[in-house]
Amino acid sequence: MMRALITKTLFVLSILSAQALAFDVGGFSYTVIGATTDVEVKGRTSGNTDTDIVIPATVLDGTTTYSVTTIGDSAFYQKALTSVTIPDSVTTIGDDAFRNNYTLTSVIIGNSVTTIGIEAFAGNGLTSVIIPDGVTTIGKGAFAINALTSVTISDSVETLGEFAFAGNALTSAAFLGDFGTFSLDMFQVNPKLATITYVQGATGWDSPQRTFMPETGPTGSVTAEAAPVPTAATPVPTSPLWLLGIMAGLLSLVGISKLRKA
Repeated sequence: MMRALITKTLFVLSILSAQALAFDVGGFSYTVIGATTDVEVKGRTSGNTDTDIVIPATVLDGTTTYSVTTIGDSAFYQKALTSVTIPDSVTTIGDDAFRNNYTLTSVIIGNSVTTIGIEAFAGNGLTSVIIPDGVTTIGKGAFAINALTSVTISDSVETLGEFAFAGNALTSAAFLGDFGTFSLDMFQVNPKLATITYVQGATGWDSPQRTFMPETGPTGSVTAEAAPVPTAATPVPTSPLWLLGIMAGLLSLVGISKLRKA
């Protein structure tokens, strides 16, 4: 009898614990991360069919306010999304989080994101994307099979997986930092990608010179080159105030002389 009672009590407690760790608010499902007030977005609730997704920075469940810090693996996989806004509270975007939303053309990534998972935005219709300065890791195939025409990689990025930008419509790509753990086939199947540049003084780009391939650019490979240093505009000479004063005085004298002659 006692053993049965204990077993039943533990079962009830486990159910209550599971309920406390997962909840639905505002059309999204969340899971609490460990013993914290941080939560992971698991996706839309069953009744939510919105295609323009705005993920909140905080959510309230009962009397507890949680911070939304993670977008879970496959959270919005193949949901026919058209736009996504990710708040500054989010630090991690999971694997396949927004994969195969073919009509997804607009994404705003919050400034606190550090990790973009494997194929997180693959198979969408993105024509442009801004990668925040704090991102350190971009996973394999993260932005593959979109319609991107150019991309700039911030200097915070340390790891870039293979096929990260494969199968796009890139014509140019720019790196603002050092050559970290980067895959040289990240731009595969971008036949119009003619220019890849890196910042003057960034390390790891030459000796050897980094060549991206295969099926990259018109000839099948593109070698990264240092971006030219912008030429400073030639300043317009300025005259000191005392010289301007003398010139004004001379002009006044000339004017008075002409009046007298008249």
